[in-house]
Amino acid sequence: MSGGKAAGLGRSEKYHARPRHLYTLLFENGCCYVGQTTDLKRRESQHRNPTGGWGNQPFTFVHLATMEGTKEQAEDHEYAWRYTAQRAGWRIYGKPPNVRVNTVLRMNSRRQAIARQCTWPSPKRNAWGWMKWIFGLSAAAAIIALAL
Repeated sequence: MSGGKAAGLGRSEKYHARPRHLYTLLFENGCCYVGQTTDLKRRESQHRNPTGGWGNQPFTFVHLATMEGTKEQAEDHEYAWRYTAQRAGWRIYGKPPNVRVNTVLRMNSRRQAIARQCTWPSPKRNAWGWMKWIFGLSAAAAIIALAL
């Protein structure tokens, strides 16, 4: 929200309950970043800016949910969405560039309850990853067997 109500809150805006949007940046390498904002268009523009921290990495910006609450309450929703993404097979970026985090370590009962209500918007990543390893190892074994 630009101007109006948001402009009058100043530094204390994080303590006021207001609509906060949870979003994710989905990267082609199987990683994602989950964040929150009060202004989706502005935040997407900031992320897409060359100085926005993600460099030239292409990503898809996806709105996950909107909740009413303080910044601290929205952070619980962020962790819940990160956990949901991790369970769906995505690797989680903490802050750019390329810093990955394990969200399981930051979960508590409140965040777990929120996560149970979250549905990740994209298909599960790496669902067939183990099959690729089996095929790869089988192919390598066959090549070695033929060479002997």
